[in-house]
Amino acid sequence: MSSDPSDWKEQAFAAYLAQQKRNEAAERRRLAERGEISFELLLSEYDDLAGDEVRLELDKISTTLKSESVSYSQTIMALDGADAVGGPLPEYIIVLKTLATPAITALATVVAALILRKPATKARLRIGDVEAEMASFDEIKVALEYAKEYAAKAAEADKAPQPTALEQPKPSE
Repeated sequence: MSSDPSDWKEQAFAAYLAQQKRNEAAERRRLAERGEISFELLLSEYDDLAGDEVRLELDKISTTLKSESVSYSQTIMALDGADAVGGPLPEYIIVLKTLATPAITALATVVAALILRKPATKARLRIGDVEAEMASFDEIKVALEYAKEYAAKAAEADKAPQPTALEQPKPSE
């Protein structure tokens, strides 16, 4: 009845990964319900997140979003330690109702230019259970427009009149 001592570690790690996936899916659903999307850049493994070059690229995206009056938040990494370096990550949460067509074009232009300069880079958009990776201006623009339409349809569904207690069917006994 002896078993490999590493089996329980593998099982625990597999359970942890499954829980992480469930948590991420639940978070994406919450974002979609609030009319928000997750938009992130998938940088090359050789890109230094703390480096000046990456920070300048992220600043261009943030500046574009601000200039187009798009409400967003950006994930920040903070590290404790004497020599620790933290800073902004290439992850944005964007409020879709503030993302107008000119802002979609401007954001797609800036991100596509970054992808052209760094071919290993891609963009990822997540809304609800839908996830898309994009590597060109057209793909980014189409994905953002789809997200905008998705949010508009969800908002319309929320505005639909809900039956009152008097109008709801009675449960059968």
